[in-house]
Amino acid sequence: MILPIIENRWSPRAFSSREVSPQQVKTLLKAASMAPSAFNDQPWAFFVGFKGDGSWNTIFDTLADGNKVWAETAPVLLMAMGRKHWLRDKTTTNPTWKYDLGQSVAFLTLQASEMGLWVHQMGGFDHGKAIQSISIPISWEPVVAIAVGYLGDAGQLPPDLAALEKGPKKRKEFSNFVFFEKFGVSDNRFEE
Repeated sequence: MILPIIENRWSPRAFSSREVSPQQVKTLLKAASMAPSAFNDQPWAFFVGFKGDGSWNTIFDTLADGNKVWAETAPVLLMAMGRKHWLRDKTTTNPTWKYDLGQSVAFLTLQASEMGLWVHQMGGFDHGKAIQSISIPISWEPVVAIAVGYLGDAGQLPPDLAALEKGPKKRKEFSNFVFFEKFGVSDNRFEE
């Protein structure tokens, strides 16, 4: 049986204006820090903004217009970034840094679900603007902006976005991503 916290997770666009406390965000970041990483290198960092502060505005200003439409109500915005080189050897690229960062964000996401918070991750942001406005060093790369908050009312969204607020989405069939013998070859062992 899939854990309900995983099965019920989805990425809403409607966030309520209810405040998320710094302590709650600290708990999310602690969960993120517990993720596994190659050689325990932990190649992640999070830039944190609470609605109304300069950091929130900085992240919001980097978002694509399509994300700004709904993210404007999110009480917390994060920018997740990864360090491209090993901590112990700054001249060698860590080939798993994005994977490790992704696990960190996944841990944060599941912790949020456990706490009754919702997370929507966004690749739609201006990377160059994020690098400049956050002063991200060249050895780091912003990967995803993240909205965090309590679930809002779909009616607050434009009709096209409100139609998308229907909870967990249909997932791919195993035959589309589980293969045997060669890439693209599936069999009936995992059919549902």
